[in-house]
Amino acid sequence: AADHALRLVPRPGAVDDTDPAVAQVPTARADLPDPGPWTAQLVQAVLEVLGRERPRQQLVRWLSPEVYAELSAHVASGPVRPAAGAASGRARRTVSSLHLCEPVDGVVEASAVVLGGTRARAMAVRLEGWDGRWRCTRLARTRTGARAGSGPATSCKGPARPPQIATISSVAR
Repeated sequence: AADHALRLVPRPGAVDDTDPAVAQVPTARADLPDPGPWTAQLVQAVLEVLGRERPRQQLVRWLSPEVYAELSAHVASGPVRPAAGAASGRARRTVSSLHLCEPVDGVVEASAVVLGGTRARAMAVRLEGWDGRWRCTRLARTRTGARAGSGPATSCKGPARPPQIATISSVAR
C-alpha cells in the first residue's frame, strides 16, 4: 500500500530561531490521550461556543491561534441571541456520531454528525499533537443541514441542494 501521508517540508533558507524553552514540540500518538472522547468533547464545546452557551475563552488552550481567532471573529460577527434551551425555543445541538482517521502519527482528522432539533449537520476537525496534548488546527462546519431522518440526498424532485461549508479555519501551519 502506498503511503499517502503529507510531510512537512522546510522552506529553503529558513532559519528556526525559536527559543527552545517556548518552542512547540510535536507529540507522538502514544503520548496523547484517546482521541475519540477528547474529540467529541471538543466538538461539543465548539457547538456551545457557537450557540453562545459557553465563553470562547475556555477553548483557547485547545485551539491553534488561527482557529481561535477565526472562531472568535465568527462569534463576534453573529447576531446576539439567547442560548439554546427551553427559554429560546431552539434545540440544543449535540454530537450524534464521530468518525476518526489517523493519517499520520500524532494527527487525527475527524468528522462529526451534529443533531439539533430536526436538523443534522456536519463538522470536521483536524487535531495535531503538540506539547503533550491535542490541539485543533482546522475546523469546518456545514451552514445548512438536511432534516434528520429525511433519507437519501435524492428524491422524486431531483437531487438535494448540497450543504454550504462554513470554514471556521482552513489555515494549516
